[in-house]
Amino acid sequence: MIRFFPLCLLAVLAGCSGADSTGATLSGSVMLDGKPLDRGLITFTPVGNSGSSAFAQIDEEGKYSAKMSRSLVGIAPGEYKVGIAAWEVEPGSWMPDGSIVEEGVPITPKKYHDPEQSGIVVQVSPESENVEDFTLVSE
Repeated sequence: MIRFFPLCLLAVLAGCSGADSTGATLSGSVMLDGKPLDRGLITFTPVGNSGSSAFAQIDEEGKYSAKMSRSLVGIAPGEYKVGIAAWEVEPGSWMPDGSIVEEGVPITPKKYHDPEQSGIVVQVSPESENVEDFTLVSE
């Protein structure tokens, strides 16, 4: 029993180290009309809808890193359709006057919002650090 305890303690501590990683890494930048997109969300939907989706938050410098969930960093290898959406005012937001925004004010053209319509596809390789930069153009 005494020899078993250190192994249990080690397993518990390993699980408490913050974000876990899985699969491969995928990161890069997003540009809109030649300038870094300073906010938004990227969705990665597996082609054929087999496997897990992933997402990435775009930071103020236009950079992103894909995640499977808040605590699971990385993305499973495979092919993904990509959706990219950024909003000046998001649909469903509360306005200062107490009203709710119904339509929202998009920064990115709506064609990029839906992974099925954007025309953007990426291939994530299992054995390397994947870097994909996205260049979007306003309509």
